[in-house]
Amino acid sequence: MTPGFAWNENSSPTFGSENDNIAAYQSNNYIEYVLQKDVTSTPGSEWNYNSGCPMLLAGAIKNLSGVHIDEFGLQYLFEPLGITRVNWEYQSDGLPLATGGLWMKARDSAKFGQLFLDSGLWHGQQVISADWVQRSLTAHASARNGIGYGYLWWTQQRASHRLWYAAGYGGQLIVLVPGRNSVIVVNANYTRDSDETGQRQNEIWSLVTDFILPAI
Repeated sequence: MTPGFAWNENSSPTFGSENDNIAAYQSNNYIEYVLQKDVTSTPGSEWNYNSGCPMLLAGAIKNLSGVHIDEFGLQYLFEPLGITRVNWEYQSDGLPLATGGLWMKARDSAKFGQLFLDSGLWHGQQVISADWVQRSLTAHASARNGIGYGYLWWTQQRASHRLWYAAGYGGQLIVLVPGRNSVIVVNANYTRDSDETGQRQNEIWSLVTDFILPAI
């Protein structure tokens, strides 16, 4: 999230065309839209949430492997974890969305979280290298409100616990609690009243910090 592109993903309304994420999606060529944006800061110097970043990663995987991320993920991630039911969203040109277009069951999301909690090991098989997991969970930038940001993972202290978490659309969460060897998964969606106010995120985190963490 530090490529230096001029990018606005915090505009209101959240789903308006002035939001770069929505405009990129509506352009029908998301990667081209991202690469045409001006570079307004030195890459690596400023953190700014940008859904174009994982789309560029998806494009890099396609260029290097010859297959899109849905096929790549099935072979190298989902099948080793025994995940058989996933649903991707696609652009009109057939490109799988890496911005938040993957639907999974909560139990399968928990498998993904457990994989990272166990340093990439799953039932004796090293699915992801331990070094990559460590680098992914290490804060490489300071994000909003001083929260650390690694390779698409957030990290912070909440309720006296050190947490790593993946945060998805509508308040969805995969939370790793290394001090308790636990994974917390929340499937959620926005409501009409909460989509632009942060209310949903606050509700979900209240559930995690006020109830689930004390219980474990």
